[in-house]
Amino acid sequence: MKRMWAVMAATAFSLEGILARGALATGTDALTVLWLRFLLAFLAVGAAQLLFPPREKKLPSRDLGVLLASGVGYAVTAFLLFAAFQRIATSLAILLLFLYPGLVALGSHLLGRERLTPRHGVALLLAFAGLALLTGTSLQGSLEGILFALGAAVTNALTLLLQQPVMGRVSAYRALTPLLGSAAAASLLLAVFSGKPLWAAGGSWPFLAGLALFPSVAAILGVNKSLQVLGAANTALLLSLETPLAALWGALWLGERFTPLQALGGLLVIFGITWVQTQTGGGGAIRESAG
Repeated sequence: MKRMWAVMAATAFSLEGILARGALATGTDALTVLWLRFLLAFLAVGAAQLLFPPREKKLPSRDLGVLLASGVGYAVTAFLLFAAFQRIATSLAILLLFLYPGLVALGSHLLGRERLTPRHGVALLLAFAGLALLTGTSLQGSLEGILFALGAAVTNALTLLLQQPVMGRVSAYRALTPLLGSAAAASLLLAVFSGKPLWAAGGSWPFLAGLALFPSVAAILGVNKSLQVLGAANTALLLSLETPLAALWGALWLGERFTPLQALGGLLVIFGITWVQTQTGGGGAIRESAG
């Protein structure tokens, strides 16, 4: 059951591509989509918390600051990935983004929070190899685009590592408002400084509502809960399910087809994740460090 929060987050994140494609098809700019998505998510969560108040009335200033910074991290990651999409193949950008589970595992190990073992390392390599097959990636692309995608991987990893300790003290539900509020504010600034429109075309609003509900509210709530019960490294690895799930929705809803190599890639991702999650007890691949 503990792992279901990360699976929920990966499932919600996996809908982002289809929903974003629908919003962009209406002529709405990507940065406009980004900021309105976070704005709608913030307003929805704010309204929910007025009706169903969280147990924490006021957050300690230090925890609030970390959550606000983490929200900016979510927005910056999305912006860097968008910039990478404009310069290199989407498959290569996605593959480079998913270096972040390895960065999170390494960071957690170096910070003394979670123990990295050879089993977890092999699982990360299997999942990454599966992603390479699944995305059918060509390694050719502009250096600038590659750097943007690598930047997205780094900021995503730093966001999870920064957020993890706070989630041990703050409820996942209460954390949503500062996370989504700062993400909306950062995205608004990016749109303003880039000279993009701040309002969307009429036909894009159903897609924006979907982006707010699924890859924003549901996904970030799932990440928050998973950080509490699994830690950052296992959460990041489980979030790798996003790519095979996105490919599955593309096949079911958009008529996209799997090649045998892509199917093998998806199975490798699932096998790598499942293999490391099934080890328990003293030989556990990733465990919370004592104290």
